[in-house]
Amino acid sequence: DKEKEEKKKESEGEDFYDMVGKGISHQPWYHGFMPREDCEEFMKEIGDFLLRRTTVDDKPSFILSVLIPASSNKVLKCTHIRIDFKNGTWSINDGVNRASLMALIKYYMSKPAKYSDVKGAFLKNPVKRPDYYLVHENIFVGNELGRGAFGTVHCGTLKRTEGKRDVEVDVAIKKMKSGDGAAKKHLLEFFKECRLMLRFNHPNVIRVYGVAPGNQPVLIVLELAGGGSLKSYCKKNDPVPVFQLVNFAKDALRGMQYLQAEKIIHRDLAARNCLLGKNSELKISDFGLSHRGDSFEIDKLKSVPIKWLSPETLTKGRFSHKTDVWSYGVLLWEIFSRCSSDPFPGMNNGEAIVAILNKKPPMDPPAAIPNNVKEAYLQCFIVDEEKRPDFDGLWKQILPDEEKDYRQSQYYIAKMPLPPTCIMTTTMANL
Repeated sequence: DKEKEEKKKESEGEDFYDMVGKGISHQPWYHGFMPREDCEEFMKEIGDFLLRRTTVDDKPSFILSVLIPASSNKVLKCTHIRIDFKNGTWSINDGVNRASLMALIKYYMSKPAKYSDVKGAFLKNPVKRPDYYLVHENIFVGNELGRGAFGTVHCGTLKRTEGKRDVEVDVAIKKMKSGDGAAKKHLLEFFKECRLMLRFNHPNVIRVYGVAPGNQPVLIVLELAGGGSLKSYCKKNDPVPVFQLVNFAKDALRGMQYLQAEKIIHRDLAARNCLLGKNSELKISDFGLSHRGDSFEIDKLKSVPIKWLSPETLTKGRFSHKTDVWSYGVLLWEIFSRCSSDPFPGMNNGEAIVAILNKKPPMDPPAAIPNNVKEAYLQCFIVDEEKRPDFDGLWKQILPDEEKDYRQSQYYIAKMPLPPTCIMTTTMANL
């Protein structure tokens, strides 16, 4: 009995599911930890199917997602079926048991399911993984560069095909920690950030190569900023000459104006989230809090960077491109203070809030700031958001002789087909 119990625990554990997942990782219909919402977007025709992995009731599970006709037959629905492992076999509880997941999938590709919710449905069309789906075998994870709530960041290499030859690209790798109670929530946030970044194609914005969700740990593979962080650069090269500080300010504006054109609100623009390329060009990074749209509001401010927030964010919970402009003003203070301290030095968050809600600029311009940038700096802190310029307005002051770049993304565009007119349903809660 004890031996049976041990085998049961083993078959229900993460290690067992990791092993099974690796065994089918090269099947084009296996999408690993890709979230349900992403997978549903790939479904277009009756019989489209894929297999993915998730957590149900704190236990690892494989889920079969298939597109079938709804009751009216005029619309389609994407249904999600848990595959159970019991007594050494896999089943969707319709009387058919197979010793391997591969065998079970092959069975339903030739015979209709008897399962009540998908009765008569075939697994007809394997849904292939998107272009940005990377496999772990092509990623080498190197030394750790930093860590956060989500996990760790590493340098490394990505093996990819360019033309007819394989090349290795130096990359940064976000490695998601797994196994804790918040893993599913972290995973959704991980994919949200990656999905948002897939369209980015600008020299002053960090871009993403793709995501590797096939096994644990899930990885996001990003452009490597060879020059390190802005803050560390300022410490190593103190004092940074003013012309270089101006270049940083211009680069940040170029990146933020591009994001505004792409309808992305960053929400966490600060020196800590600015990296440098190999030629010391500044790149905007860290899109974990970012939002697609022109504005939105939240009820409660949780875990937010108070000293970078605008008055309307603090009082109304509102975020917009204009609130990013306020944060850009704080970033200018950091840049021209050579990142010598956080904003509002000597103040706690409560005191900083009082200063932000005052009717005048919350911080005096740093001594190193040139006049044309100083004018833009002061405009960033106009309390009335209607009168505060957006990034197009700042462009006219800081980059008056340079044309704005409205290029649409051409590099690693997410090829995500639109879903059909369908009813998204699930056969089980929280799959």
